[in-house]
Amino acid sequence: MSDILVPTLGESVTEATVAKWLKGAGEAVKRDEALVELETDKVSLEVSAHDAGVPVHVWVSETRPRNQGLLTAWELEQHGVPHTLIADNAAGLLMRQGKVDVVIVGADRIAANGDVANKVGTYLKALACADNGIPFYVAAPRSTLDFACPEGADIPIEERDGDEFRLVHGLDQHAQPTALRQLPAGEDVANPAFDVTPNWLVKAIITERGTCAASHEGLLALYPEEARG
Repeated sequence: MSDILVPTLGESVTEATVAKWLKGAGEAVKRDEALVELETDKVSLEVSAHDAGVPVHVWVSETRPRNQGLLTAWELEQHGVPHTLIADNAAGLLMRQGKVDVVIVGADRIAANGDVANKVGTYLKALACADNGIPFYVAAPRSTLDFACPEGADIPIEERDGDEFRLVHGLDQHAQPTALRQLPAGEDVANPAFDVTPNWLVKAIITERGTCAASHEGLLALYPEEARG
């Protein structure tokens, strides 16, 4: 579950403020091993900020078509972190309106050069961040780093079953799981599972060992054992 979080802090935030908040973030990820295993380590960061007294409000993208954002919203609710679930395409508007100070996403795979593969739509949010001068961070455990993959162009993009897009899943009036068809069975759809965000759009990568630049050199600084002579 690697949907996108777009948090807004309730104060004027400078890069130094964000850096101070992220200091020790790797330890926050490490402490909550269960969350790391679920690849929801960015939720650990939001909870850590909330527990530290930072007035954080999280805009949670729904992450269509699988709607993983619903799980993120549930986790934040369990920890008492203020949040609002939004349609994926609303993120750019919120950034333009000045309601977003920093964006944190997860990752499904990170190439050796710092390119990031994550749920489709991540690249668009990174572009919106660049246009609005908003720092874009990637929070991910060591298991997502692939030092054998030179760059993002080498990551295959999975094309998922079109019925994930044609059908909407939810609960009926009896609170039983059901599916509602929103498109004809024969409607041609494209359903790529991931996209790739180039490293130059990523402010930094946050792992259990700390924070580094989204580059081959930056990643090796955290994981020197991966250097190949």
